This record gives sequence, structure tokens and C-alpha cells, in this order.
Amino acid sequence: MKSIFHLLRFLTPSLIFLLPVFTLAIIGCNPAVEICNPIQSSTFADLMAKIADIAAKIGLPLVVVFMIYAGFLFVSARGDEEQLKKAKTTFFWAVIGALLVVGANAISLAIENFASQL
Repeated sequence: MKSIFHLLRFLTPSLIFLLPVFTLAIIGCNPAVEICNPIQSSTFADLMAKIADIAAKIGLPLVVVFMIYAGFLFVSARGDEEQLKKAKTTFFWAVIGALLVVGANAISLAIENFASQL
């Protein structure tokens, strides 16, 4: 199980840093001819919505994985107080992570609505 966490610890920053490269590949801009805009957002609200969407696409599967892992810890604890404490802590932080991901989408939507009213 530790190898999965080491893999996730390596892959998450790697994917975040490679995201602009994938974005440029999708856009199809020719840098030799024109200056490419890697953001592809015309407004700040649109940019915030895209960032929140990417965070949700990455964060929600991780939340599900950690919820399943916390459930596995609860089952495998078999009444051991230390293992139960570890399972409760893992579950607590998985719920906090879920709230942050959902909260990022809600804040993005609130900023978009507020900016459209200006």
C-alpha cells in the first residue's frame, strides 16, 4: 500500500507540471508562426472555473481512493485502538479533502456569478 502512496506522491506533481504541455498539444497552435496563449481563457472567472474543474477531476478520484483505503483500515483494525485511530484520521482527512474540492467548485461558481454581475 505504501508503494501506491509513493506513486501518487510522484504522479500528482508530475501531472500538474505537464498540464500546460498537454494543453498546448490540444490547442494546435503553431509557435513558429504566432504567439500561443496557453491559458485559453478570456476572463478571470472562466480561468477560475477551469482551474476548479481540473482540481475536481484530479481531486475527486483521489478522495474516493482514500475513502476506500480508510474503509479498509477500519475493517482490518479488528478492534485495535491504534489502527482505529489511524483509520479515523485517514477518513477525517479524506472528508476534509472532499470538502476542499467541492468548496473550490462552489467558490469558483460564486466568483463567476459575482463577476458577471459587475
